[in-house]
Amino acid sequence: MVPALELQERTSSEHCIRYVQTETENHLEKVIFLTWDELNKLKDYQIPMDKQYLERVRDVFLFCCFTSLRYSDVRNLKRSDVKSDHIEITTVKTADSLTIELNDHSKAILKNTRTSISRITWLCLVISNQKMNDYLKELKQQGKQFH
Repeated sequence: MVPALELQERTSSEHCIRYVQTETENHLEKVIFLTWDELNKLKDYQIPMDKQYLERVRDVFLFCCFTSLRYSDVRNLKRSDVKSDHIEITTVKTADSLTIELNDHSKAILKNTRTSISRITWLCLVISNQKMNDYLKELKQQGKQFH
């Protein structure tokens, strides 16, 4: 893995942007991310009753954020991969074997009766990554105050 050197961080009206430069490459790479405050606003946002499918999408997205797992890895997550305080998984993209500690936020999502690990896996199997992204854009429109 190539370590990244953080060069610059700025906030725009759309995203938080960090520019990084790797030690072996001489170019800047734009990295877009949500701030901690934005993640908490998303977590606490009350989704309208007629848009409850967005609640499941939000939970999967937040689970990805809180565990640093890619969508493809959550999609392949099995109940046997989840232990009481960590996840043991082999990633889809890089085939790395990882042990990921579950923080309080990811544990809360797993404990939520509406989003048990089998429900997260089921949701990811049913919804394609493209459709998940469409629903995330819809969720952003619903809760414009995240930014």
